Amino acid sequence: MADTDTRMPRYQQLREAIRTKIEDEDYPVGTMLPSEHELAQEFGTTCQTVRNAYAALEDEGLVRRAQGKGVFVDADQLGTLDVGDGRSFRQSTIAEGAQPSVRILSHEKREAGPWYARLFSIDVHDPLYVIRRVNSVNKTPLSYERTVVPLMRFPRLEGINISVFSLYEVFGFYGKVVDATAEHLEIVELDAKEARLLGMEAGRPAMAYNCLSYDQDGLVIEQTRTLRRGDLGFYTVHY
Repeated sequence: MADTDTRMPRYQQLREAIRTKIEDEDYPVGTMLPSEHELAQEFGTTCQTVRNAYAALEDEGLVRRAQGKGVFVDADQLGTLDVGDGRSFRQSTIAEGAQPSVRILSHEKREAGPWYARLFSIDVHDPLYVIRRVNSVNKTPLSYERTVVPLMRFPRLEGINISVFSLYEVFGFYGKVVDATAEHLEIVELDAKEARLLGMEAGRPAMAYNCLSYDQDGLVIEQTRTLRRGDLGFYTVHY
Protein backbone atom coordinates (compact mmCIF):
# COMPACT_ATOMS: atom_id res chain seq x y z
CA MET A 1 0.00 0.00 0.00
CA ALA A 2 2.92 2.29 -0.72
CA ASP A 3 0.91 4.64 -2.96
CA THR A 4 -1.93 5.29 -0.50
CA ASP A 5 -2.21 8.39 1.66
CA THR A 6 -0.48 7.51 4.95
CA ARG A 7 -2.62 10.11 6.74
CA MET A 8 -5.65 7.87 6.14
CA PRO A 9 -6.59 5.31 8.80
CA ARG A 10 -5.08 1.91 8.11
CA TYR A 11 -8.40 0.27 7.21
CA GLN A 12 -9.13 3.04 4.69
CA GLN A 13 -5.73 2.50 3.07
CA LEU A 14 -6.55 -1.19 2.78
CA ARG A 15 -10.03 -0.41 1.48
CA GLU A 16 -8.52 1.68 -1.33
CA ALA A 17 -6.00 -1.06 -2.16
CA ILE A 18 -8.78 -3.65 -2.40
CA ARG A 19 -10.93 -1.26 -4.44
CA THR A 20 -8.09 -0.81 -6.94
CA LYS A 21 -7.70 -4.57 -7.31
CA ILE A 22 -11.45 -4.88 -7.92
CA GLU A 23 -11.47 -2.08 -10.51
CA ASP A 24 -8.40 -3.57 -12.24
CA GLU A 25 -10.18 -6.99 -12.23
CA ASP A 26 -7.43 -8.63 -10.21
CA TYR A 27 -10.48 -9.62 -8.14
CA PRO A 28 -13.15 -10.25 -10.84
CA VAL A 29 -16.83 -9.59 -10.21
CA GLY A 30 -18.56 -12.54 -8.56
CA THR A 31 -15.42 -14.19 -7.21
CA MET A 32 -14.52 -14.74 -3.58
CA LEU A 33 -12.02 -12.36 -2.01
CA PRO A 34 -9.11 -13.61 0.13
CA SER A 35 -9.88 -14.39 3.75
CA GLU A 36 -9.22 -11.84 6.47
CA HIS A 37 -6.19 -13.84 7.57
CA GLU A 38 -4.78 -14.04 4.02
CA LEU A 39 -5.15 -10.30 3.42
CA ALA A 40 -3.74 -9.47 6.84
CA GLN A 41 -0.62 -11.45 5.97
CA GLU A 42 -0.40 -9.98 2.45
CA PHE A 43 -0.62 -6.37 3.63
CA GLY A 44 1.13 -6.75 6.97
CA THR A 45 -1.85 -5.74 9.09
CA THR A 46 -4.43 -7.25 11.44
CA CYS A 47 -7.57 -9.26 10.76
CA GLN A 48 -9.63 -6.53 12.44
CA THR A 49 -8.27 -3.96 9.98
CA VAL A 50 -9.23 -6.22 7.07
CA ARG A 51 -12.67 -6.74 8.63
CA ASN A 52 -13.18 -2.98 8.86
CA ALA A 53 -12.04 -2.50 5.24
CA TYR A 54 -14.47 -5.17 4.04
CA ALA A 55 -17.29 -3.59 6.06
CA ALA A 56 -16.63 -0.21 4.42
CA LEU A 57 -16.62 -1.79 0.95
CA GLU A 58 -19.84 -3.65 1.77
CA ASP A 59 -21.50 -0.36 2.75
CA GLU A 60 -20.55 0.96 -0.71
CA GLY A 61 -21.99 -2.11 -2.46
CA LEU A 62 -18.62 -3.26 -3.81
CA VAL A 63 -18.53 -6.53 -1.87
CA ARG A 64 -21.12 -8.96 -0.55
CA ARG A 65 -20.74 -11.02 2.61
CA ALA A 66 -22.26 -14.50 2.66
CA GLN A 67 -22.41 -16.04 6.13
CA GLY A 68 -20.22 -19.11 6.36
CA LYS A 69 -19.00 -18.70 2.77
CA GLY A 70 -16.85 -15.58 2.59
CA VAL A 71 -16.74 -12.14 1.00
CA PHE A 72 -17.43 -11.74 -2.73
CA VAL A 73 -16.94 -8.98 -5.28
CA ASP A 74 -20.32 -7.45 -6.03
CA ALA A 75 -21.30 -5.24 -8.96
CA ASP A 76 -23.73 -2.68 -7.58
CA GLN A 77 -21.27 0.18 -7.94
CA LEU A 78 -19.31 -1.02 -10.98
CA GLY A 79 -21.95 -0.15 -13.56
CA THR A 80 -22.12 -3.72 -14.87
CA LEU A 81 -25.12 -5.29 -13.18
CA ASP A 82 -28.42 -5.27 -15.03
CA VAL A 83 -30.74 -8.18 -14.45
CA GLY A 84 -33.56 -6.74 -16.54
CA ASP A 85 -37.21 -6.93 -15.51
CA GLY A 86 -37.16 -10.67 -14.79
CA ARG A 87 -36.75 -11.83 -11.23
CA SER A 88 -34.51 -14.60 -10.04
CA PHE A 89 -35.61 -17.12 -7.40
CA ARG A 90 -33.88 -15.06 -4.69
CA GLN A 91 -35.40 -11.78 -5.78
CA SER A 92 -38.91 -13.21 -6.03
CA THR A 93 -38.65 -14.92 -2.65
CA ILE A 94 -37.32 -11.83 -0.86
CA ALA A 95 -40.06 -9.72 -2.50
CA GLU A 96 -42.59 -12.08 -0.92
CA GLY A 97 -41.05 -11.51 2.52
CA ALA A 98 -39.46 -14.97 2.81
CA GLN A 99 -35.85 -16.14 3.19
CA PRO A 100 -34.31 -17.92 0.17
CA SER A 101 -31.35 -20.29 0.21
CA VAL A 102 -29.62 -22.30 -2.51
CA ARG A 103 -27.72 -25.58 -2.12
CA ILE A 104 -25.46 -26.53 -4.99
CA LEU A 105 -25.53 -30.28 -5.51
CA SER A 106 -23.03 -30.42 -8.38
CA HIS A 107 -21.47 -28.35 -11.15
CA GLU A 108 -19.52 -29.73 -14.07
CA LYS A 109 -18.29 -29.05 -17.60
CA ARG A 110 -19.23 -31.13 -20.62
CA GLU A 111 -19.14 -30.81 -24.39
CA ALA A 112 -22.21 -29.35 -26.04
CA GLY A 113 -22.96 -32.15 -28.48
CA PRO A 114 -25.33 -31.71 -31.45
CA TRP A 115 -28.57 -30.88 -29.60
CA TYR A 116 -27.14 -28.19 -27.31
CA ALA A 117 -24.96 -26.85 -30.13
CA ARG A 118 -28.11 -26.10 -32.12
CA LEU A 119 -29.91 -24.72 -29.08
CA PHE A 120 -27.14 -22.29 -28.06
CA SER A 121 -25.80 -21.62 -31.61
CA ILE A 122 -22.33 -22.91 -30.67
CA ASP A 123 -19.94 -25.63 -31.84
CA VAL A 124 -20.55 -29.24 -30.79
CA HIS A 125 -17.22 -29.26 -28.93
CA ASP A 126 -17.78 -26.00 -27.05
CA PRO A 127 -18.06 -26.43 -23.26
CA LEU A 128 -21.29 -26.27 -21.29
CA TYR A 129 -21.63 -25.67 -17.57
CA VAL A 130 -24.21 -27.92 -15.91
CA ILE A 131 -25.48 -26.94 -12.46
CA ARG A 132 -27.76 -28.96 -10.18
CA ARG A 133 -29.20 -27.25 -7.13
CA VAL A 134 -32.01 -27.23 -4.59
CA ASN A 135 -33.82 -23.98 -3.83
CA SER A 136 -35.36 -23.59 -0.39
CA VAL A 137 -37.69 -21.04 1.21
CA ASN A 138 -37.45 -20.52 4.96
CA LYS A 139 -35.27 -23.68 5.04
CA THR A 140 -37.96 -25.84 3.37
CA PRO A 141 -36.93 -27.39 0.00
CA LEU A 142 -39.12 -25.97 -2.75
CA SER A 143 -37.55 -26.92 -6.09
CA TYR A 144 -34.82 -28.97 -7.73
CA GLU A 145 -33.13 -27.49 -10.80
CA ARG A 146 -30.79 -28.63 -13.53
CA THR A 147 -29.42 -25.67 -15.50
CA VAL A 148 -27.22 -25.70 -18.61
CA VAL A 149 -25.28 -22.59 -19.71
CA PRO A 150 -22.89 -22.12 -22.68
CA LEU A 151 -19.58 -21.51 -20.92
CA MET A 152 -17.99 -19.67 -23.86
CA ARG A 153 -20.39 -16.76 -23.28
CA PHE A 154 -19.62 -16.65 -19.54
CA PRO A 155 -15.95 -17.70 -19.36
CA ARG A 156 -15.40 -17.01 -15.63
CA LEU A 157 -18.62 -18.66 -14.49
CA GLU A 158 -16.72 -21.54 -12.88
CA GLY A 159 -15.07 -19.11 -10.47
CA ILE A 160 -18.34 -17.52 -9.31
CA ASN A 161 -20.17 -18.93 -6.32
CA ILE A 162 -23.71 -19.35 -7.63
CA SER A 163 -25.05 -20.08 -4.18
CA VAL A 164 -24.23 -16.42 -3.44
CA PHE A 165 -25.06 -14.81 -6.80
CA SER A 166 -28.09 -15.72 -8.91
CA LEU A 167 -27.49 -16.67 -12.53
CA TYR A 168 -29.44 -13.55 -13.55
CA GLU A 169 -26.85 -11.51 -11.65
CA VAL A 170 -24.02 -13.44 -13.31
CA PHE A 171 -25.51 -12.78 -16.73
CA GLY A 172 -25.57 -9.10 -15.80
CA PHE A 173 -21.85 -9.22 -15.00
CA TYR A 174 -21.32 -9.98 -18.69
CA GLY A 175 -23.75 -7.35 -19.97
CA LYS A 176 -26.44 -9.94 -20.71
CA VAL A 177 -30.09 -9.43 -19.79
CA VAL A 178 -32.77 -12.12 -19.77
CA ASP A 179 -35.07 -10.40 -22.22
CA ALA A 180 -37.54 -13.23 -22.83
CA THR A 181 -38.29 -16.77 -21.69
CA ALA A 182 -40.19 -19.71 -23.12
CA GLU A 183 -41.63 -22.22 -20.64
CA HIS A 184 -43.29 -25.60 -20.93
CA LEU A 185 -45.18 -26.82 -17.87
CA GLU A 186 -46.26 -30.38 -17.06
CA ILE A 187 -47.18 -32.44 -14.02
CA VAL A 188 -44.85 -35.36 -13.22
CA GLU A 189 -44.32 -37.92 -10.48
CA LEU A 190 -41.13 -37.59 -8.44
CA ASP A 191 -38.68 -40.48 -8.54
CA ALA A 192 -36.90 -41.60 -5.38
CA LYS A 193 -33.89 -39.28 -5.73
CA GLU A 194 -35.96 -36.22 -6.63
CA ALA A 195 -38.39 -36.88 -3.79
CA ARG A 196 -35.57 -37.24 -1.27
CA LEU A 197 -34.05 -33.90 -2.32
CA LEU A 198 -37.40 -32.18 -1.91
CA GLY A 199 -38.30 -33.88 1.36
CA MET A 200 -41.25 -35.77 -0.12
CA GLU A 201 -42.32 -39.33 -0.85
CA ALA A 202 -41.53 -40.96 -4.19
CA GLY A 203 -44.44 -40.87 -6.60
CA ARG A 204 -45.82 -37.57 -5.29
CA PRO A 205 -46.79 -35.00 -7.97
CA ALA A 206 -44.59 -32.06 -8.85
CA MET A 207 -44.70 -29.26 -11.41
CA ALA A 208 -41.96 -29.57 -14.04
CA TYR A 209 -40.89 -26.41 -15.83
CA ASN A 210 -38.70 -26.58 -18.92
CA CYS A 211 -37.47 -23.04 -19.52
CA LEU A 212 -35.32 -21.36 -22.17
CA SER A 213 -33.93 -17.89 -21.38
CA TYR A 214 -33.09 -15.50 -24.22
CA ASP A 215 -30.76 -12.48 -24.03
CA GLN A 216 -31.35 -9.08 -25.62
CA ASP A 217 -29.87 -10.37 -28.90
CA GLY A 218 -32.33 -13.26 -29.10
CA LEU A 219 -29.76 -15.93 -28.21
CA VAL A 220 -30.54 -18.75 -25.79
CA ILE A 221 -28.22 -18.36 -22.78
CA GLU A 222 -29.79 -20.80 -20.32
CA GLN A 223 -31.81 -24.01 -20.40
CA THR A 224 -33.35 -25.10 -17.11
CA ARG A 225 -35.55 -27.96 -15.97
CA THR A 226 -37.15 -27.28 -12.59
CA LEU A 227 -39.13 -29.69 -10.43
CA ARG A 228 -41.25 -27.77 -7.95
CA ARG A 229 -43.17 -29.32 -5.09
CA GLY A 230 -46.84 -29.58 -5.94
CA ASP A 231 -47.95 -29.04 -2.33
CA LEU A 232 -46.12 -25.71 -2.04
CA GLY A 233 -45.97 -24.37 -5.57
CA PHE A 234 -48.40 -22.49 -7.75
CA TYR A 235 -48.32 -21.06 -11.25
CA THR A 236 -49.79 -17.74 -12.34
CA VAL A 237 -50.06 -16.51 -15.92
CA HIS A 238 -50.81 -12.90 -16.88
CA TYR A 239 -51.93 -12.19 -20.44
